Parts: sequence; C-alpha cells; structure tokens
Amino acid sequence: MLLNEYYLATGDAQVLPAIEAYSHAIAYGQPIGGAWGHNMTPRDPVTGGPGPALGYGALNQPSIACWITLLLSRRSGVTSPLIETAIHKKHVFLNSLIDFGGPTYGGNIAGGNLTYDENGRTAAAAVGYALLGDGKGTEFFSRMSVAAHSIREWGHTGHFWSDVWGGLGAARAGQEALSAFMREDLWRLDLERRWDGGFGFQPSGGAYTDWDTTGQRLLLYSIPRQQLAIAGREALTVALKTEEVEDVIEAGRLPAGMRRWQAKFADDPEEELLSLLGHWSPVTREQAAIALAAREDEDPPLDALREMFHAGNRYARYGACQALQHFGSRAQPAVEDLIALLDTDDRVLKINAILALGKSEDARAVEALFIAAARKIREDPYDVVRQRLATALFGSNHLLRAAQAFERRDPKLDATRAFLTSAQGATRSTIANNVVGDLTFEEFKALWPEIEHATRTLAIGYNTAIHMQTLRSLQRFRVREGVDHAVAYLTQMRKHGSQNRVPEVLEILRGYGAHARGALPELEQAVYYFDNEERDFPPHLSRGKAEAVRAYIRELEAMEDPGEEAEPLISIAAGWR
Repeated sequence: MLLNEYYLATGDAQVLPAIEAYSHAIAYGQPIGGAWGHNMTPRDPVTGGPGPALGYGALNQPSIACWITLLLSRRSGVTSPLIETAIHKKHVFLNSLIDFGGPTYGGNIAGGNLTYDENGRTAAAAVGYALLGDGKGTEFFSRMSVAAHSIREWGHTGHFWSDVWGGLGAARAGQEALSAFMREDLWRLDLERRWDGGFGFQPSGGAYTDWDTTGQRLLLYSIPRQQLAIAGREALTVALKTEEVEDVIEAGRLPAGMRRWQAKFADDPEEELLSLLGHWSPVTREQAAIALAAREDEDPPLDALREMFHAGNRYARYGACQALQHFGSRAQPAVEDLIALLDTDDRVLKINAILALGKSEDARAVEALFIAAARKIREDPYDVVRQRLATALFGSNHLLRAAQAFERRDPKLDATRAFLTSAQGATRSTIANNVVGDLTFEEFKALWPEIEHATRTLAIGYNTAIHMQTLRSLQRFRVREGVDHAVAYLTQMRKHGSQNRVPEVLEILRGYGAHARGALPELEQAVYYFDNEERDFPPHLSRGKAEAVRAYIRELEAMEDPGEEAEPLISIAAGWR
C-alpha cells in the first residue's frame, strides 16, 4: 500500500517491480472464499486453485487492506487476470454485507455484524469501494462509518485500526459528514495530544495497548490535502445532505457505547418504533425490533408488520422481518406471509425472512424452508442464502426438533443434497451434525454422490464436520471404503486442531477391528509424515500425532486377520480416490 501511494505521488518507476511482486503474491495467496486468513494461502495440491484460509479462518481486517492494496496497484498500472479476479472476489464478498451491517470478524457474510464499525473494518470497506468507484457500497459503508462516531474505541483486540481507517471512511460521505464525525470525537483527539506534538494511544481494553498513534493522526489530518488515494485523491465521494448528516449522527448515538446499544428506543411509543423499522440503518432497525419485542405484556402489532411487506420502502420490509424474528413464536400468525417472501428476488429480504422463520417455532416453516433449499438460488455466488436456510432449520432449538423429525423424506433429502453441495463449509457442517448421522443406510447410499462431493471438495470456511460425520457413518454401516478414507484423512485434514482430531479418527478406525490391517503401510507413511514432513505446525504436536498412530499400529499388528466367519464389510462405491 505504501509503495503504491509513493508511486502515485512521485511517478518513481523504480518501485513498480516491487509493487508487481507484492500484488501478485497477495492475489495468489487469496483463499477460496475471497477473504484472506492469517497468512497467504498456498494453492490446493489437488485442484491447483485457491485453498482454504489458513489458521482458524478468514480475517476481514487484513483482508480489506489486501483488497485496497490491489485496487491501488491497479491504479499504478499493475494488473493481471489474477489480480482482477482477487479484486472481484473480495468485492462480491463485501457486497453480501450491504444493508445487513458492518463487515464481520471473519468469513460469516450473511447477517452482517450489527454494529456500525468494529476496529475500522467498515471504514476501510468505504475506502475500498470509493477507490473502486462503486457508489452503492461507498454510500452504505461511508454512512455506517460516520454513524460509528460513538464507538471509536470498540473493536476486537482493541481499536488501533479503528483510528487508522475511521476518518478516511467517514470522508467518503462528504465534507459536512466528516466534519460532523470529527466534532463528535474531538474530546478524545485532544486527550491524545502530547507535549512534543505527537499523539499517544488511549487504550480502552483489548489485547494490544503499546501503540504510537502519531501516524494515524497525521493521516487523518491529511484528508483535506487530497494527496493520498486512500485519503480521497481521485476517489468517489457520495456526499450526504445536511439533513442526512444529522440523521446519521443521531443514528450513531448509542447509550453507553456498545454496552447498552439495544436499549436506545426502549421507552419510545409503538408508532415511533414501527416508523424506525423503515430506517436505512440496520442497527436502528434492530434496536427498534428489539424494543418492540421486549413488550411482552402487549399484543405484537402483527397487522402493521404484515402491511410493511407491501410497502414501497424496502427498509420497512427488512425491518418488519427483523421485528418478527425477535417476536419468535408470537410471530406465528405472520408465518404464511414470511413463507411467501421466500420467492422474492430481493436477496436481503429473503435472508431476513429466513431468519424470522427460523425463530418462529412453527412447523409450517420446516417444509417451506426445505423446499426453498432444494431450489436453484440465483445470484448467490457464495451460497449465503442456503447457509441461512440450514441455520434456520438446524442452527438453534427453535425449529431443530421439528426439522429432525420431519416425516416427508423426499423434501428433506432433496434439501440435504443441496446443502451437501453448498460452497459454504458452515452449511455442510450444519447438515453433518444434524442430518447425516441419522440417515438410514439406504438414504446414505442415495446421497452418496453428494456426501462424497462434500468430503472431496474445498469449502469456504471449515469443512471438518462433514469429514468426521462421514467417517463415523461409514464405520457405523461397516463400509469398506471408510478405512481408506479415514487413513487418508489423517494427513489431509485441516491442521488447526488436528492434534485432537487425529485420535478421534483412530478411534473410528478401531471400530473396523482387524479389517483395517490392510492399511498398515499407509499408517506407517502417516507416522513418517508427522515425524519428518509436516510443516507450519508445532513440532511437539506433530510428534504427538505420530505417537498416537504408532500406538494404533501396534494394536493392529497384534490382531489376527479376520477369518471367514467375521462379519464382512460392504462396499458403497467402486473405490475412494
């Protein structure tokens, strides 16, 4: 990013080779889901394409910075199909959050983060959209940035990045909006001033506190000069009008910051709360929805909420769903209205309706959600809608029992096929934990192509649960291919947490008894791998995995080969590659 800004300011071509090298390394290291993780991701050895995010998953804070860097590289004249693809993938990822909330911590991209900003992620997104020239994203994320004036010290591990990006993102909403944003924070800026002209970091919790924030403040105060691209040079501005600025600032006034943000409208009359459900801010809509639902001694205004579904204001439709979600089972008279919304082309409305149905505790919702899951879903590249369908059915106790006990097997199995082929690992995991383990052998066999797909293809996020549940089911049904798959998975599984997962796989293999003796050569290879070849993993944990496999090998070697009278294994496929 620094090299790009230097080149754009000076035209010094000496730095272009470095910009090109760094940019291609960033693009090449982008994970399958578009959001970078704890390091650059190596290519998958099987597909040759992007692998899963390293560490425990995606991180939006550095991801958005990587995206901005590539946008600046393009402006410097450094681009390629690889870089353009990386820019597009992150753009699509962030588009999924518009009208839902600020960017989340990691890869959860449906439902958003119901706060205006957290450690600068929203403001950084506003900067990126402005560099891209995308008006819709610039307007939404810059508005959210300005509204975040009261929570500048809020954020995972602290708020250092909040101060780096906050003013830059707010500036994309125009000078009047930036000035209003700054006025709300002047008291804190004054507290930071040091005698030597620098600025000292004012920690407010978090893991990291030893920062010097002088550079942050110089960046903030450089905005009027328009010399840096990230500070607005040739970047899009979607300027708010005076009345809009006042509304955005008021929307961001949260009681006690984030500690009591839900209580803002607790004492407002019902008519005012219904009006607030039509607000542009997803946070304001959520606050109003919570305040309405908290009045348990009053009849919920279901007729008014149902009328909102036909309103011209799309925000009112979203807000009505948010309110019905908080009403839970009290929203059951509106369940048919919510089911009708499953056919809408408005993706944000569809997801909000799904979330409300998931909390309704109404058995009518189960079949409708299964049928919706089995349909082809348009314009959903990261399969977020289907992820929310799985969450609604199985993600909490509201519909879980009804979904598990649903007697019409065809709709349920059709939906399960779709869930298993989802691009989202979270969807596959939800189905693994709540459906696959309860299948009969005939159902398991009928779904085998989709189950095999789920275990052999990469997913966005974790794909562990479907692997483990498939191994358990193969062992439960005494399927021969399960032995080979379990042994292969020992060294192919995600490294994060594998020191706990390897013993679980070995326990599954023990269920095969002496039938697993044919895998002894592959088990020896696994020991060698853990002892000598595993990289980017604590050595003492690798050695522990090796010792666990050695112990299992000794058990197998002590067993006699299964005789003709032993219960035979069955085959479910021609082979497992």
